[in-house]
Amino acid sequence: MSLILWSGFADKYLRTKGEFLKYVLLAVILSLTYSLAQATGVASKLTYQGRVVKPDGNPLEGAAVTFVLQVRSPDINNCVLYEETQGPVDMTGSDGIFSLSLGAGVRSGADPGIAFKDIYSNAQAFTGLNCATGTTYAPANGAIRKLRMIFSDGGPAVTMSPDLDVQSVPYAMYAEKL
Repeated sequence: MSLILWSGFADKYLRTKGEFLKYVLLAVILSLTYSLAQATGVASKLTYQGRVVKPDGNPLEGAAVTFVLQVRSPDINNCVLYEETQGPVDMTGSDGIFSLSLGAGVRSGADPGIAFKDIYSNAQAFTGLNCATGTTYAPANGAIRKLRMIFSDGGPAVTMSPDLDVQSVPYAMYAEKL
């Protein structure tokens, strides 16, 4: 649609193809400048999307589904570095599809209170954590994190398996501090 508008604009107001291209180039530059201006801050949330299917093969479509999202250490200690609760979410008619913003929920449960951006740092050890063994996580250079999702639609809580690897993109949030 915008190409048709530009073409109509060009036919009516511009004399040459060169003038038209100048205006198109100007519009592209202005759009990119606006986009870059909007992107100067680093987002402090991560989008997590998926589909929940019940054991009977039907999609989860509960009217009040609560999600617990945890960022965990990847090592054998399996420490909780961050935990938040989102919901209740009305998934009626969703075919089980959800989209959550990690960092937008209410911190809960085993959350140790580490700043969201800091949980991706490999430059420091974390202490006082809720872990399978011990209470400390000292990440190695290049260590990833794991994302665990737990949900409940009013019945017993279900932990999705396996935990997902959090890849390098969220680590850019930590770089903002440097």
